[in-house]
Amino acid sequence: MIFGTSGQISVGASTHREIPLSSGYIYILSNAAMPGLLKIRRTDRQPEQRARELRTTGDPHPFVLEHYVAVEDSSKSEAQVYRLFQKNGGRMPFDREFFSISLQDAIEALSLVSSTAPHAPDFSRAPLLAQLAATVRPPRPGSGFEEYEFAANQLVLLARRGCPNAMKQAAILFEHGCPSGSRFKPLWRDYLALAREQAA
Repeated sequence: MIFGTSGQISVGASTHREIPLSSGYIYILSNAAMPGLLKIRRTDRQPEQRARELRTTGDPHPFVLEHYVAVEDSSKSEAQVYRLFQKNGGRMPFDREFFSISLQDAIEALSLVSSTAPHAPDFSRAPLLAQLAATVRPPRPGSGFEEYEFAANQLVLLARRGCPNAMKQAAILFEHGCPSGSRFKPLWRDYLALAREQAA
């Protein structure tokens, strides 16, 4: 079991809201011809369309779209999810797109990178969110502001979902590596507020 069962998410929780052109989706497909395996990929188009395109005459069974989430950067979010599954032993060695994990675990992982933030933090999921925060690649020395900002924003999203220490990491990124050092204090205040709320 890669993930716990806290924060259950129904399979039919996908939405069709419009997202910016720079964004995309991460989707989960299953296939009766490949029991125990899930195909997890990114797309900049509607996931239903992508699932239909994968149907070929050589496949005995069609791919079934099980779930998808909107993400702010499909390429980087996909890589983050892949690193998480790699770390937990769920990634198949012969193909980077297929994973030997349960559907519920896959759905829960995708919910952590979704661009749809929850209304309130769920601190019971902090250990899972901390695992994902550990996969956020730190900016390379001398890299531009955009790389720092993207990493920090990923951490902020995880923090507001219930992982206060991710907010602390984001604040430190801005303090030490960004020209926008004015972001440090507000993020630090957010970290302290989340930490107090978790302790209450």
